[in-house]
Amino acid sequence: MPLRLLSYIARIYENIANKEIYDGSLVKLPRPEFIVLYNGKAPFPKEKILKLSDAFEKIGNDDLISLDLQVRVININKGVNPELEGRSEILSGYVNFIAKIREYEERYPREKAINLAVKYCMKNDILTDYLKQHAQEVINKMITEYNLEDHIEVISRKNMRKGQDYVLELMAQGLSYEEIRKKIEENKKIEENK
Repeated sequence: MPLRLLSYIARIYENIANKEIYDGSLVKLPRPEFIVLYNGKAPFPKEKILKLSDAFEKIGNDDLISLDLQVRVININKGVNPELEGRSEILSGYVNFIAKIREYEERYPREKAINLAVKYCMKNDILTDYLKQHAQEVINKMITEYNLEDHIEVISRKNMRKGQDYVLELMAQGLSYEEIRKKIEENKKIEENK
């Protein structure tokens, strides 16, 4: 997320400064504040700071970081941040809408769950004005929305298969259980030091 936001802010600043960056004077820029509202299904703390510098390769003991970007990620899942939810009718409505989708997803496929959640919200005066104007757009976006949890699950399965293939390859070489375990540990250490 910090890397993605860095690319967004770079484009914005580039448009603001445009040609002034070459005239030698200080170009005043609006101070950015990066906030992401998290509503995923995976467990996540109430609030967390993500830093771009956490992704940097470690080279020696140099603590000087020439570039960083911090993103405040706030969990807005139902019941996690009630004080924040209570500050905004729109945010509260969105939180309830997502919670309703999740509730319906336990019984129905995603598309039907989204449609039922929209109907529920309109009937119960949750985001009613917005949904009256944009219901179909919301439904389409929610159905086709990139799902991080699904992506992580696919990657995990892919990595598990790669791991299984590696173990089978080592077994085919006639290595003992202990030799296989040592090779896996060596590879793990190499990956951690990258």
